[in-house]
Amino acid sequence: HRWITECLTKNQLVDETIFEIRGDVPYSDYHDGMRTSRLVRYNDDGGLFQNFNFFIECDGCQNKMSKSDLIALIKLCNGNIIDCLPSPLSTSNTTKTTVVLCEKLNCTNNEQLQHYENCKQANIHFLSPEWILESIVHYSIQPYDEYEEKI
Repeated sequence: HRWITECLTKNQLVDETIFEIRGDVPYSDYHDGMRTSRLVRYNDDGGLFQNFNFFIECDGCQNKMSKSDLIALIKLCNGNIIDCLPSPLSTSNTTKTTVVLCEKLNCTNNEQLQHYENCKQANIHFLSPEWILESIVHYSIQPYDEYEEKI
């Protein structure tokens, strides 16, 4: 609101750079993700998640965000939502990375375990939904390791 007040006081648009959020407590004091996000829109970079397909297997994120909120964030960053998990064999023909957003993996039989292993070999990532938030906050794709859901 300080930027709006300053614009009204000067009766003109003022440079927003000094008013932008530079960081936050949970992620880091300085990550500059908001500014980066704003600037790349001017450069039409295609969006943070333009090279990703997302299969959503969770109900939301951190009990504060619903599944539909998560989908909206992904779409705002040009991610593609898919309705079913592709066959591990079909992912080798695509240039997009497939991410399954899930909270816990629970394979109850050998067939499910084998499918999971095939997916992993096909470079399909099983990640917690926090990966989405962290990537957006920094406006860069975060490493998968910290967010990888394992059996």
